[in-house]
Amino acid sequence: MPQYPGYRPGYSFKGLFFTVFSLAMTNIAGDNMAVVPLMATALQNDIYGVVLAAYFGIGACLAGISAWIGAIAKDELPQTVEWNGGKPAKDLLAWAILGVCLPASALTGGFFAGAILADIFGVAHGWGAFWALLIYAFCVRKKNKRLVLSLNTLSLLTIPLLLAACFPLGQLTGSQTHLPVPVDQWTVIWALVGYNACGLRPVLLTEAGACFHSPWLAVGTAVAAKWLEGAITLFFAYAVVESGAAGLLPIGQILENHWGMVGRMLFLTSFLTVIFSCMVPAMDVNAHQIKGLTGLRHSHALCLALIITLSITFLGLVKLLGMLAIAGLAATLTMLSIGRKFTR
Repeated sequence: MPQYPGYRPGYSFKGLFFTVFSLAMTNIAGDNMAVVPLMATALQNDIYGVVLAAYFGIGACLAGISAWIGAIAKDELPQTVEWNGGKPAKDLLAWAILGVCLPASALTGGFFAGAILADIFGVAHGWGAFWALLIYAFCVRKKNKRLVLSLNTLSLLTIPLLLAACFPLGQLTGSQTHLPVPVDQWTVIWALVGYNACGLRPVLLTEAGACFHSPWLAVGTAVAAKWLEGAITLFFAYAVVESGAAGLLPIGQILENHWGMVGRMLFLTSFLTVIFSCMVPAMDVNAHQIKGLTGLRHSHALCLALIITLSITFLGLVKLLGMLAIAGLAATLTMLSIGRKFTR
């Protein structure tokens, strides 16, 4: 099996802390800033148990497994699976990735980002979702690495500002409109597991794990990063519950209530750059998996990924969460079966 020629971080405390922080920040996406806060408006104090199970429990275990595979195999996840199980195993992994990435892309890039664009430009939600997904696909097609890197850096800088801006905690003024979200806690847990630990995430963590000499150090770093991501998510949920915020994007309401237009612009800048940072690679991954399964050219596979993602966006929040829950459970079982081969 070929050796992965990756960057190998030192074992100093500063180096490990920077690695943990970087992994956690790059994993912040729509589930942390949109899905969990929205669920917090419906579940209230029950959201804490959901976050603990999805991020600190199941999600951390899957992150550790992914990092262990990378540290042992010293290669990327699809190639590792193909080396051990052949083309059928690689195709099964592609279906598991698509099963999570497509509904997650529809929820993040279509449902939430589309709602923001629709509000900004005064168009219907469907048009907002269409233009949002088209922008992501266009950036994948053009491969503008400088733009993507600039927005990635901006998102990393705005997340700490967003956390600080949520203080001081307090009840929001004015009436709040709570959206009915008729989903049970286990559906939310498995949907969040699919969101934060399956799909694109095992691919990234396996690649990161290949950079470590010690498998246990790779596992510890991945788990610590997942716990830090979970702590950030838990804080967002706590801010929503304590403030009584409601609506589709309650974190934005909190910032606008505390800081006025400055808070609103900070949230929009942070949210849109974070979504851009995760949606461009997600659409690229969707296209690559479809290309591998169908044999289409990358541009045609990207168009098909765009059409599928836009189509399932119209299923709505509850059905998308249900799809993510089923896909998250299936992807978890897939990762466990792959991980078993590297523990013997």
